[in-house]
Amino acid sequence: MIRDEIKQQQQKLKNKSLREKAAYFWYYYKVHVIAAVLGVIVISLFVTSAVRSSREPSVYVALINSGLSSAEDTQLMSGFAQSRDIDVEAHPAVLDYSMRMTPSFSDDVSLASSQQLMVHMNIGDVDVYMCDQWLIDEYASLEAFENLEELLPDSLFAQLKEQLYYVQTEYKGRIPVAFYAGELARVRAEQLYDEDTVPLLAVSRTSKRKDAAVDFIRYLLEDS
Repeated sequence: MIRDEIKQQQQKLKNKSLREKAAYFWYYYKVHVIAAVLGVIVISLFVTSAVRSSREPSVYVALINSGLSSAEDTQLMSGFAQSRDIDVEAHPAVLDYSMRMTPSFSDDVSLASSQQLMVHMNIGDVDVYMCDQWLIDEYASLEAFENLEELLPDSLFAQLKEQLYYVQTEYKGRIPVAFYAGELARVRAEQLYDEDTVPLLAVSRTSKRKDAAVDFIRYLLEDS
């Protein structure tokens, strides 16, 4: 039965021109063609996403409670990569602005973001955090951030002397774990935060790329 139908279709096409054959094929099989093309696109996107996710970042910066709504709103990471001649195809400079939290953690977004933040801190994929002061206080008690006096070169630490933010820790006493970054030229120019927000910058204690974190701080200070 199927064989007879195939013969009938072949007979219909026998004396038709190439254009007519193409039009006939498209009329009867366009749904199948479109489905196949979409399937290829989906598979390609999946493979591309998998490859990208497997690439080691050059630096990973998380902006918590940022005013950004799109990656296209800022050139911060592309500027950093270009200034350091980083091949972003091999080692992307990642900017994460997805986390939103309030001090009470009372809404679903805050709870989800706090869980996301704890995962980041546990696996150590984020190098630099920029966030509100209350978040620094909240997580500094968990020793989540580096002591900047120990981490930064003396010259860089001296540049930040007036902007340092100290916390009292149980074992190390009073140490600088962050600095006020809102007045830095690059941060202001990129409008990373609303005008009434005073963001601080800290380096994750679990970061696997502390040298990159230090270099990112140096980059922020270059035009300030």
